[in-house]
Amino acid sequence: MGRQNYGEKVSALSPDLAKCANLLTLNLNLMENGIGNKGITTLGLALEKCIHLFNLTLDVGYNQIGHRGASYLGISLANCKQLSSLVLGLRKNKLGSKGLSNLSSGLANCTNITKLILDVGENRIKAKGAISLGTALANLSNLSTLQLCFGFSNIVNMLYNNLSEVQNKISDEGLSYLVTSLEKCNKLSTLILDLSYNSIHTQGIISLGCALANYSNLTALQLKLVFNSIQSEGVLSLFSSLKNCSNLSFLQIGLEQNKIKSKHNSSLYQKINKINQLVIYLLLLDDYQYSSQGESEKEEDSNEEDNKIESNSYVSGSENNSNEYDSDISGEDDLRVNNDD
Repeated sequence: MGRQNYGEKVSALSPDLAKCANLLTLNLNLMENGIGNKGITTLGLALEKCIHLFNLTLDVGYNQIGHRGASYLGISLANCKQLSSLVLGLRKNKLGSKGLSNLSSGLANCTNITKLILDVGENRIKAKGAISLGTALANLSNLSTLQLCFGFSNIVNMLYNNLSEVQNKISDEGLSYLVTSLEKCNKLSTLILDLSYNSIHTQGIISLGCALANYSNLTALQLKLVFNSIQSEGVLSLFSSLKNCSNLSFLQIGLEQNKIKSKHNSSLYQKINKINQLVIYLLLLDDYQYSSQGESEKEEDSNEEDNKIESNSYVSGSENNSNEYDSDISGEDDLRVNNDD
């Protein structure tokens, strides 16, 4: 069904969807359709009837959904007991910390999930919301692949918008609690975090490293930390901690637009090289990129591309391509978020 006037048609779709009790896989892209709290509630009531649902991909970004709508969606997801894979896009709604907390209460009951991709960028989420999400994720003992996006989908465009209206600020407090909670997910092997422009400082990255050192089964890690306030000592501490992740073979970190002085670049390169278990790695700084193939200076005309997430997608879980920061952003299984304002 086309997107035009979909906000008015979601009520008509939902009764039919509710009749699909034996549905195993569902993929709905309802982005930018004016659904609002009422529409997402109606849709949620239908989804909870799909008790055998195994794979769900739902994009309801840019739909003016607030904390009440998020609450109803969470309640509905909690009734989908068989869910194994959940891809959920809620970018640029009106969730706030309360909305993410409400959604998280429902997610905590989805204990069979092995793969979770959640995009809550541009929702004015602060530490409290991230803490609630961490508490919920700690219950997902079967989780093996996790991708969380708290950042902006387009770093260039954000410079021209009123950041206070949409910016997430999970801060060091929220990040520390979130990643510490994930220590309970013993099967976690792939972790992708987009924390662009989230008020992360040096202490936050140190806490991140301390937690990651306890992720015994982690094989792939991708971090996007651009536009924060991280200094080189925090990154050095992170790399020291990652040496304890004995199964880690893939590492990709974007640290552009932080407080890392160029004179420390060589120290960072030497430190990441000492994580002996790594097979593929990519470290992106303001002027240089360092990889398992060596170091290179960024080309001047590519800086803009290196410092943004493409507007029609975000980081995916591919582990096989590290040629450039956004090289793995096009996984077919992942939620596509079109961000043209």
